[in-house]
Amino acid sequence: MLRALVLVLLLANILFGVLVQWGTPGGDDDAQLMSLQMNPQMVRIVGGGQERPPVARPAAAAVAACLVWGPFDETQAARARAALEEAVPAARIEARELPATSQFWVHMPVQRSRAEAVKKLGELKTLGIAGGSVVENDPQWTNAVDLGSFAEEARAREYLGRLQVAGVRAAQITERRSGGGTQWLVREPSEALAARVLEIKQSGFPDSALGATACPSGPNTR
Repeated sequence: MLRALVLVLLLANILFGVLVQWGTPGGDDDAQLMSLQMNPQMVRIVGGGQERPPVARPAAAAVAACLVWGPFDETQAARARAALEEAVPAARIEARELPATSQFWVHMPVQRSRAEAVKKLGELKTLGIAGGSVVENDPQWTNAVDLGSFAEEARAREYLGRLQVAGVRAAQITERRSGGGTQWLVREPSEALAARVLEIKQSGFPDSALGATACPSGPNTR
């Protein structure tokens, strides 16, 4: 009898392990697409060796899941939307606008060569200013001297003032905007629909991001 019970428990543990391994979405975006609905479960506790009537508890509402694709700039967003509409009913497609962010960059102008930019870094060190670097692989700013970026313009100007007091005359501030764009949400897709959107993404927009998120509470279509 005991041996049979141990065998039953062992089989139950193996089954539980399989469910945990295969029932939990993986860490990468593509694997997340196939696990888009969280279902509530109820637990009934029985204690004291006596059977007690189950306590009725309100069932938790299922969390609606959305595919989230993007962000895209204005041109790409229109193309992505058109591609989505070939596979997804328009009523299930929503737009989410992401705000752009600004950084206030303190730097010295682009130098004629990397050697001259490195020379500028040496001059800065003689003035007691460390932490600068030469910009590389940037079509607009290669061989500029990067002195730091700030989220607030006031802090950037304060730092520029300290540099000028130290004797740095060529430093300047440039506002650089990044981020922003449009994400497309697909509400409560089936596995087949999620696979179709993934196919669209891989064939036409291979560098775009595709994942899953909780759907917003209200519609935000456009």
